[in-house]
Amino acid sequence: MESSSWRESILDQIQRRNKQQFSAFEDLISAHNRLFDSHAALRQENEKLRSERLALPRGSIESQGAPERISILESKLLAQQEELTELLRKRGENAQLVVDLNKKLQEKADQLKAAEDSNAEQGAIIITLKLELKSLVSKKAELENLNQLIRDEHTALQLAYSHLEDKLRKTQDAHEGEVSAVKWSPVDRVVATGGADRKIRLWDTSKIDRSQFTRGVFLVALDRLASRHARRHQGAELYDFRRREFESVEVRKENLQ
Repeated sequence: MESSSWRESILDQIQRRNKQQFSAFEDLISAHNRLFDSHAALRQENEKLRSERLALPRGSIESQGAPERISILESKLLAQQEELTELLRKRGENAQLVVDLNKKLQEKADQLKAAEDSNAEQGAIIITLKLELKSLVSKKAELENLNQLIRDEHTALQLAYSHLEDKLRKTQDAHEGEVSAVKWSPVDRVVATGGADRKIRLWDTSKIDRSQFTRGVFLVALDRLASRHARRHQGAELYDFRRREFESVEVRKENLQ
């Protein structure tokens, strides 16, 4: 299969060379050959006539009374010489035309070689660009995978940070330090706590929170006599030797997590 391909390639190159170097001048070469053959035939005929004329004695020609024939032969010889001169002139013109055409053919061959070299160079550039494109496509795929990984990590970090924020918020809902006192309400599901963070907090399943700043809380008491719909009072004994009372209706309600 490979041997057949290189044979066909060589045959194609030979045919292309013949088409470029022979076919373009085929008519010119044929005309030149015809002129050359005609020139040779006329030269031969001219020599033959010259020999015949020289072979005839002058006296015999005059005695035969053939001056008209001699005149005809001389006219024919002159015409042959003129035709020979014209053929030689055309031969020179054709030779110059062949030279000019060979020069143009060489220029075309040089242009063809330059075009082939340019095509080879462009082919090499195309191959290089294809390799670069393949590399860039591969890098693009890697970057897309890396970008997706970063997105996933970012999403995971956002979820983690949101959970941390919720955890921090839940943590801040309680006392910052230890709890010093706890008291349950006898009339409602309310529990009051006091801690070393100088805050009193009320906890209820209906989400109640209340805090006050002191130096410290060591005792919390709820009003047992208040009705379910009346204002309930809480009291706290403080380390600053003061007692404070709070109304539960003033407290801020928050969700217990």
